[in-house]
Amino acid sequence: MSLGPAFAALNTTFSQYFASVPSADQSVELQLLANKTSATGIGAYVGSHMDPSGDITAIRVDTTAAVKIEASAAELTPLVQSVTTAVMGIPRGELQSAGIYRLALRDLEAVREENNNRASQIINFSLLYEHLTLPSESESQIDEIILDIDLNSGEGHAEVLVNTGFDNAWATAFDVVDDPDAAQNPPSNWVWDEVQTALHQTSAIQGGSLAMTARKSGTYLLFKPETAIPVTDFLIDVDFTSHDNDGVGFVFRYQDIDNFYFCLLSARNDYAMLGKKVGAVFSFLDQGGQAEITPYQVATLHRLKLIARGSQFQVQVDDNPLVQGEDSSFTDSGRVGLMCHGNNDIFFHRVQLLKLNR
Repeated sequence: MSLGPAFAALNTTFSQYFASVPSADQSVELQLLANKTSATGIGAYVGSHMDPSGDITAIRVDTTAAVKIEASAAELTPLVQSVTTAVMGIPRGELQSAGIYRLALRDLEAVREENNNRASQIINFSLLYEHLTLPSESESQIDEIILDIDLNSGEGHAEVLVNTGFDNAWATAFDVVDDPDAAQNPPSNWVWDEVQTALHQTSAIQGGSLAMTARKSGTYLLFKPETAIPVTDFLIDVDFTSHDNDGVGFVFRYQDIDNFYFCLLSARNDYAMLGKKVGAVFSFLDQGGQAEITPYQVATLHRLKLIARGSQFQVQVDDNPLVQGEDSSFTDSGRVGLMCHGNNDIFFHRVQLLKLNR
């Protein structure tokens, strides 16, 4: 994946937010540093565009934007404040339209003395940026992409149902459901974090053991039916950063509080698992679905992905397959959403839901 076009586009976009701040004897320089780069969607995320004919590609970059401010020693501090205010005051909708799905102030480096009674300081911003490349002359919106899916022999068509970051109106698109079996540390606490521009879950609510056992009742964040219709075959992925090492995952084909599938990752006890709750009883899948592995790193941005097609399910982190299983308990469509189990400090940055059509 080439970062050149993505960084060129991000440089142009991000620089305009503070271009009018400095005066003639002041300078603002931007340097972009890639922390992590990955393909969007499944694997390489290559789509097909009909007119004009060509490939659709998209990459997602976790980036540090280092903004160096230089001015006279007396003017430096107010200039740094002006640039910071200008950047952090950008409306979220404008950022998302530009492909920036997370913007946070990371830190301010120490002031450095320069020649001629001047000084400089670097402001570090944390960005999550997605760059989409369409065939030349293409202006149309993508609503269907051609995907090569491990769980399907041949090509599958995917319809984009949801592809968005979170904001302070998140509750209009989701329902919070706490499992009544989760008797430890209720209730859940899903809150919007304006500083991290992310949805933050801060309760260690759980039922059952933190070890790799079947009973895993927790808190579930379900797409509202009017937001994403119940789906049978789908791909869901979410970008998350967990500062706790306990459970994070998905619920899917959710019929009601007593009947659904789930997947869960634990960095505390090193496992990835798939399970189900049928008639209020938790159990493992009929075939497979458990792996002893360190699934994620604490305080690190990851993308968790679940692919469900027919009776087959696969879980990936950062496009690396972790666990796969098979079960036919629920063949009808159902709701889908996020899950936390015993995890009291986790941020969700962005979520995507694709409906897979046979």
